[in-house]
Amino acid sequence: MLRDNDNNYIGQMISLGQSQHVDPNLLNPIPMRTINAVKSSFAKDAPVADAIHSIGYIKPEYRAFVASRMPKSNQAVSVFLAGATMDKADSTFQAHLLEANQDRDYSALLKTGKDETKDTNIWENISSDQRMVDMNAYFSKLPGGIEIQQGLKQASVNYVLYRAAREGDVNLNGKAQYVEDFIANSAKGFDIATGNNYLFNNSNLSLRKADMAY
Repeated sequence: MLRDNDNNYIGQMISLGQSQHVDPNLLNPIPMRTINAVKSSFAKDAPVADAIHSIGYIKPEYRAFVASRMPKSNQAVSVFLAGATMDKADSTFQAHLLEANQDRDYSALLKTGKDETKDTNIWENISSDQRMVDMNAYFSKLPGGIEIQQGLKQASVNYVLYRAAREGDVNLNGKAQYVEDFIANSAKGFDIATGNNYLFNNSNLSLRKADMAY
């Protein structure tokens, strides 16, 4: 009941802002206690359980407002993905994703020379998968555009490097598995439909491709 009341209030604040044509970037309907609980989880080695609970407390349709209040684009994308995949993906995915995008230094895992590994190498492995091609295209349509796409790139690369660090995998021998885990879990939060002149997330809209392609 309390959760419903709190979320109803958030919905009313959003509706009021929209009726007054308030700039969406200035609309802050989420209580600061929720924003602060999520923000604080991005300090290095901070516990993330409270952040995950706080994101889950907010109804799915309002979670993007929580993400938008994060200070860095990769952290905003991490919150957005965590919210989108709740109750759909492996429950540890959200925790690892937030932990991966804490203020960490992964430079020790990025090699130079003949065994060179760069952020770009990892992103190429991730972004070449068709599921990520569709997701990246969808993210390009969200408010923030290029910045959000850059956030997706950094959040996903950080996830792969964090998984390697957790496993003590200094040579990233398990990179293919970490990449697949990120893509497979992230994709569960979306149902991207594409066609001539349209692209949308069918998890949020009750539309049929046959109707959109008409």
